Amino acid sequence: MGYAAMLVVGGVVAVSAQRVLARLDSHPKKTYALRDDILIHGNEDLKEVALTFDDGPRPEIAREMLNVLGRYRARSTFFVVGSMVEQHPKLVRRMMNEGHEVANHSYSHPRLHGMDEYAIRAELARCDRAVFDATGARTNLFRPPGMRYDDTVLRAAQSLGYVTVHWNVAAQDFKPQPSDQIARKVLEAVKPGSVVLLHGHPDTLAALPMILDKLREKGYRFVTVSQMLGRLERPVYVKTNAYGAIPEAKPVAKPAARIARKVGKPAVRTEETTVPAIAAPPAAVDVPSWN
Repeated sequence: MGYAAMLVVGGVVAVSAQRVLARLDSHPKKTYALRDDILIHGNEDLKEVALTFDDGPRPEIAREMLNVLGRYRARSTFFVVGSMVEQHPKLVRRMMNEGHEVANHSYSHPRLHGMDEYAIRAELARCDRAVFDATGARTNLFRPPGMRYDDTVLRAAQSLGYVTVHWNVAAQDFKPQPSDQIARKVLEAVKPGSVVLLHGHPDTLAALPMILDKLREKGYRFVTVSQMLGRLERPVYVKTNAYGAIPEAKPVAKPAARIARKVGKPAVRTEETTVPAIAAPPAAVDVPSWN
C-alpha cells in the first residue's frame, strides 16, 4: 500500500473512532461516581425503583406512610433529620423494624454548601448519633438538604464513610398540590433505576397508593438504596440498617433496698442497679475501589 493510501485509510479510521467516542459520550451510563462516592441513579438494565423520603419523621404523616408501604410490601429509604429523630425515636425504630432504611439528612437541615468541613461533619455526626441513640444502628447513606452540595460537602461525607445519594425523579411535593398531580409527575419520569424524591406531606401520602399501584402494574420492584447500590454494573456494597433497630431500652427498676445487719454496727442501706447492654453498631460502610 502506498504512503498516500495509508494516510487516507488512517484518516478514515481516525474519523470513525471519533464518531464512536462521540456516540458513547452522548449516551452516558454513569450511575455511581466513585471519586465522590455519590449515587446518580440505579442500574438502567433493572426494572427497579428506590423510593426515598426526605426531612422527617413527621409522626402524623409518617405513621400512615408506613402503613401504606406495609400493605404493598414496598421497602424504602428515609433520609431523616436528627433533631426530628430525637423527638420521635419510636417512629424511627419502627421504620427499621419494618425493613426500611434510615439515612442521614443532617441534624438541623441547613444548606451545607459553603459551610466549612468541620461544621458539615458536625451536622452529620450529630444526626448519626441521634439515630444511634434511638435505634442502636448507624447511618451509612447521606443526602444533603435541598441536594445542595459542593466538593467540601462530598469530601466531608466521604471522610465519615458515607455514600451520598442523589435523586433523578422529583414531584416537588414540598409545596401543596393535588395528589394526582404528584403521582403523574413521578409516573411520567420513572425509568429503570430511578431514585425518587418524596416528602412526608399529606398530598404525598394521598398520592402514594397511586404511585405504588401503577409502578407495580408496570413491573417495577421497590428496593432500598443499599439494594440498588449492590446491583449496579459495578456493585457498591453498603451495610444496611434495615431490620437493624434494637428493642426499646426499658427503664430498669431499682431493686428494693437490702438491709445488711452486722453485729455491733448500724444498719447499712445499699442499692444495686443494672445497666442494659447496648448492641454493637453495624460494620462500617464497605465501598470497593477499582481503577
